[in-house]
Parts: sequence; structure tokens; C-alpha cells
Amino acid sequence: MTNNNFHHDPHHNLHIHTLGEGSPLVMLHGLGSSSEDWEYNREALANNHQLIMVDLPGHGRTPLPTTPLSIPSIAGEILRVLSERGLHEFDLLGLSLGGAVAFEMAAQQPGRVRSLVIVNAAPTFRLSNPSLLWQYILRSVLLRCLGMDAIARLVAKKLFPEVHQEELRTFAFGQLRKADKRAYRKMMTALTRWSVLPRIAAIHCPVLFLASEHDALVAPWVERIKGLLANVTVTVVPGARHGLMIEQPEAFNAAVLDFIGQECSLDGAQRNPG
Repeated sequence: MTNNNFHHDPHHNLHIHTLGEGSPLVMLHGLGSSSEDWEYNREALANNHQLIMVDLPGHGRTPLPTTPLSIPSIAGEILRVLSERGLHEFDLLGLSLGGAVAFEMAAQQPGRVRSLVIVNAAPTFRLSNPSLLWQYILRSVLLRCLGMDAIARLVAKKLFPEVHQEELRTFAFGQLRKADKRAYRKMMTALTRWSVLPRIAAIHCPVLFLASEHDALVAPWVERIKGLLANVTVTVVPGARHGLMIEQPEAFNAAVLDFIGQECSLDGAQRNPG
């Protein structure tokens, strides 16, 4: 890696953090977080890639827009900004909420996404799943009555419940409690209204569906996703929960680098046969 500066690059109202040089890898974080959540991954991933780490609307340094939030509109805005930056083709990685946005980006403009890594996310977050419905109700009540500290404490404990994970729990709590209350509520609502299922067949790039063993959100999709995407690899990380990239960064980094590296090699071979 010839450039290891980590800096903020505000572009319009969408803040993008870049690191490294090489083929571009766009990275989208989860709900209530920011691009700072890639702290355990960015150095390893930036050895071979230019990381384009986006702060989603109302998260990190990106302000909450005055217009209504929706997953399709967020995806469209990111695609537009990337085009203005000259990034017309890229690998794309999304975690949880970021996975929903990544799914949507790949469905809207499939020709631009070279490979897609979906981490602990589903192709729909609509509340037909009882577990999702309960989480939505619980978080809505906590948010209204007790604010982001209560949400941060609940989520951090769920992500890292083990005694030996106190440091990770503290890190997650510190990140989540900084989240904007209005943005968190609006993004939760946007997620519950979104589904890529009617358009998922448009996604034709190679997809890595990276799931944690103990993540109830993605468990129902581990087998089902194989019938929905034409070119998908499913990897389940043993012992991990929703915060995979923090809980098991070595396994996460290796899975992402191996998948993207393999797809880049195949793409290069197809473009330069013989």
C-alpha cells in the first residue's frame, strides 16, 4: 500500500472516507454506526484496495437530509456521488443496513458492481419475521422513552454478550450512543418498508453472502438466498454474532479479501484470455 492516509472527504452532503490505493472497494456500515466501525478491518483491506467508506445519511459526518429517507433514494444518491468522483465500477460491501443499501445499489445499476459482499443482511427487512417485528417494537419504545444510550446499551450487549468481550462491548456502546436519534428512527422505518426481492434477479455479479452463525436476522436466508441469486457463495462464520467485522476481524478480512481477490483474478483472465 503506497498511501495509508485516512482522511475525511466531504462530497456534497455525503461524507466519504478513503484509505489506500488499488481497485476501489465501497464499504457501507450498519445502523447507528459510521465508517469508524471499520477500525478493525481497514488496514488489512487497504493493502490491495482503495477503500471508499461512506457515512450513510444521518450517520457519522453525513447530515440527516430534510427529505424523507428510503433505501432506494440512499442507494441512488451514493451511486450518483460515486459517478461524479469517477468511480463507475467498483466492488461493494455492506453490513446490515449497509447490506440493504448495497443490495439496492446492485439492483439499480448492476453493470457497475463488479462483486458484492453482503454481511449479516437480508434482501428484505419487512416485518413479516416475528424476530424483526419484536426488535423494531422494542427499539422504538426504548428510543422514544430513554434515547440513544438505552439503544446503545441494548445493542452492544446483544452484539458482545460474553464476559471476555467487555472491550468490544465498550467500543460498540461508544459508537452507537453517538448516533442521531432522529436518523436512527427514520432509518429503522425506511428499512421496514424496503425489499429488493422483486428486483433481485437483476443482480448478476458474483455475490458473497457472509453470515454469522448466531445471527437470527440472516439465519432464514442462508439456504434461501442460493435460490434467489445466480452467482452466490454462502459462508457462515462459526461462533460469530451480528458484529462479525469487530468480533472476528481476521475471519472477516480473510473472507472478503479471498472472495474479491478471486473474482478480480477471474475478471482479469476473462479480459485477457491466453
